[in-house]
Amino acid sequence: MGPIRTPVYLIDRYTVICKAGYMASARQQLTFDFRDEPQLLDTLRLLAAKRNSTQKAILAEALRAYFAQRQEELALVMAADKSFAEWDNEEDRVYDAL
Repeated sequence: MGPIRTPVYLIDRYTVICKAGYMASARQQLTFDFRDEPQLLDTLRLLAAKRNSTQKAILAEALRAYFAQRQEELALVMAADKSFAEWDNEEDRVYDAL
């Protein structure tokens, strides 16, 4: 069966994440090749061992923190856009070309 289209998640103005699932399997698997990042892989392994945790748990925590930060940055950009909306007029368009 083909993928089921699910909602799109806006991360920032330039990045969109779309979840896609398959009816045949509820389990999702994501695989990364870190051969070109040996120091990153070593750091992940050491941190997991130090925390008595799994590499998966460390990566999940890091990804949650990363995307939470991106959402916060997006909220700040959206708030800033609203504050500059008053300058979006014909008189001020002359300055856009500068």
